[in-house]
Amino acid sequence: MAGWITDYFKYINSLKNNKLISDKEFANILGFKDYHGDINNLLSEKLRIEQVLSLLISREDLNFVVDRIIEKNRASIISSADDICLHKFNLLGSNNVQVSYVSKPNGIEKIQYNFEIKFDEIVNIKRRIFSRIESLKINVENPVEYNPINWHLDFKSGYVWDRNTWYKKIKTGHLPGVDIKVPWELSRFHHLTTLG
Repeated sequence: MAGWITDYFKYINSLKNNKLISDKEFANILGFKDYHGDINNLLSEKLRIEQVLSLLISREDLNFVVDRIIEKNRASIISSADDICLHKFNLLGSNNVQVSYVSKPNGIEKIQYNFEIKFDEIVNIKRRIFSRIESLKINVENPVEYNPINWHLDFKSGYVWDRNTWYKKIKTGHLPGVDIKVPWELSRFHHLTTLG
């Protein structure tokens, strides 16, 4: 019982010693001296990331740091971007696995699913993709060699999730060695930062 009472008094004491600032004081710290509204509106409407960064580091210093990072890692960034363009992804520690309709998964714990897809289906998928690309007036080199990404493939186990099932209705844990996190991780598009 004594432990509970001690904890209660520590909690009450922490409330007394809490160093809170008002919304107006916070707005002043951020450089909005005449702001008298709700701080949530300030944060969502008026505050930009550049303003926050300018409080922490000057524009010249920020540009210098970014340029140094890019210069130091240029070869690595370009190599990673080239792999991504070939649809090779390093997801969840996979070390650059090609995720396509012709991928050959290794399986997990001796469990391997075969997602047999007919050649005609791959041709139809490519045709749909290229008609969309052409409609956007984008030029693609070597369209014959292009292997589309299989966005629904758990490339570790080889299991393919039903693309017509809404993500909140996907049944998980029903098959050994299958993990929905694998295609979901690819769909998070972390690779776009490298490509940018």
